[in-house]
Parts: sequence; structure tokens; C-alpha cells
Amino acid sequence: MNIVTVIIVAVSLGVYTLLTATLPLRKAALLKKAGERELPVKPRMLKFAVVVLVCCPLLILLVLFRDMGIFVNCVMCAIGLLGTEMAVREVMTAKCSGVYTNGLVAEGQFLPFADIFGIPFLALPKSKQSLHDSGVLELVTRKRTNLQIIYSSEDECRLVIEKLVELEPRLKP
Repeated sequence: MNIVTVIIVAVSLGVYTLLTATLPLRKAALLKKAGERELPVKPRMLKFAVVVLVCCPLLILLVLFRDMGIFVNCVMCAIGLLGTEMAVREVMTAKCSGVYTNGLVAEGQFLPFADIFGIPFLALPKSKQSLHDSGVLELVTRKRTNLQIIYSSEDECRLVIEKLVELEPRLKP
């Protein structure tokens, strides 16, 4: 084991600690931007995110026990940090997901109404809307990319769509 590997691991563990320690602050900032909760949705399961948060530092520490070269060591640590960021976002929004006065909180992020360009589901004819039976909300964002948000049921997804249209009437076609 060389000193460069130890430095890579130490920096990675420091970043891991920083990411997990700032979780409450990031959550508070996100909720402040979101405003008042208008429609809560069923909380997502946290088990997987917690397992990822536990495994990521172990992946980083693995580099100390099995030296695979500088490049692979950096990649392993980067993967551990990327997994940590994804899990922190999931934990941050799991119990506060829903529609807020300023936007939508879901899937680890806050999406302001200004960034939502449209809801393709609403462009379907009524006959096809009744056949749509999934709990997946598809949104077209300002950058013209599609974002899919998975809800626990079709009813919950439809409630979210109705609340989005109620709070932001321009989304209705």
C-alpha cells in the first residue's frame, strides 16, 4: 500500500462524512424552497438507501486492503461517493415527498413548477387516460427531457397530477 492510496481513501472518507453530515441542512434548504406541503404522498422505502449508505464506506475501505492500481482505486472511491450522494438524496426526500406550493419533491430532488414544461398524460384523449394504469408520472422538463416518477399506486399518481394542475393551471393542455 502506498501513500497515494491512503490519501485517496482519506479524502473519500472525508467527503463521505461531509455528505452524510450535511443531510439535515440540505433537507431544510430543500423544504424551504418547496414551500408548504399541499399533497403528501406515501413515503418510499428507506431500507435500500440505508444499506447503500452502510456499504459505500466499506467499498472505499476495500481499496486499503486490495490495491488495484491508482486509476481503479480512484474509480472505486468515486463509485462509493456517487452511491452515497444518491442514497443521501433518497433519504432526504423519502418522508417529505409530495406536491408543494412551489413545486414537486420526489425521487431525491425538488422540481420547481417553472421547470415543468408539461405532463404528457394530460395530452392523451380521455379514453386512453382511463386505460393508463401505471403509477408512473411522466413529466417534460424545461430542458425538454422526460422525467419519470414512480408512485405506489395509480390513484396516488392521479392525485398528484390533479394537484399539480390545480396549483399550476398552465400545465393543463
